[in-house]
Amino acid sequence: MGKEYIREIFQTGLTPSGQNQILYDNFEDALFGAQTGNGSDWLIELQAASGYMGNKSLYMQTKSTTPALNDWVSLRRQIFIPSSGIVKLTAIVKIDSLANAKQLNFHYLIADQIAEHDLGVVLRPNTADLAYYNNIHVVTQIPGSSHIFSAGYFFYFSFVVDLINITYRSAQINSRLFDLSTLTGFKGEEDPGTSGYLDIRLLSTGADVATCHIDQLSLVAP
Repeated sequence: MGKEYIREIFQTGLTPSGQNQILYDNFEDALFGAQTGNGSDWLIELQAASGYMGNKSLYMQTKSTTPALNDWVSLRRQIFIPSSGIVKLTAIVKIDSLANAKQLNFHYLIADQIAEHDLGVVLRPNTADLAYYNNIHVVTQIPGSSHIFSAGYFFYFSFVVDLINITYRSAQINSRLFDLSTLTGFKGEEDPGTSGYLDIRLLSTGADVATCHIDQLSLVAP
């Protein structure tokens, strides 16, 4: 009997390059990071038979007892800031119901001894657009980003920011690329430190529980 031939396939942009890798998680083995939410029956887990690549994905669900507007669940991971400050986040995301999910935030929190600096991109399934945290910490729509989501399907998401200067570079949903180079985040009084946190947070509309799946999360210094 001949030996079975298995050909390994890599998809560009979904697997880590090994160079300047800050974080990579395919959510197959263990769940890392601080998990929080409001209420008592929210859920964050590695869910089997739900992965885009492989078996598992990160599953997030807001509380199911008396669901209300702005119920939330959060996974927070510590990161370091590269010397250039430039960080690209990529992920494969699926929103199960656009009507039930108000926001899925990918939010950087960079703290020093004086103040917190923050910036991030917000997926808004219920209104089918993208937004960002601006320089006065208000969630603001990214121009031209309407009608970009479909429920129940995985899609490619990425964005690039400068974590030292607290500025944006770009965002992308599948093939749609958005220039964010004129936008800035909220910057405190002092220079950012050398580490911070990535906060992934799902918020509900209140109609029912909000759920999502995330796979192939990667942060690189391009």
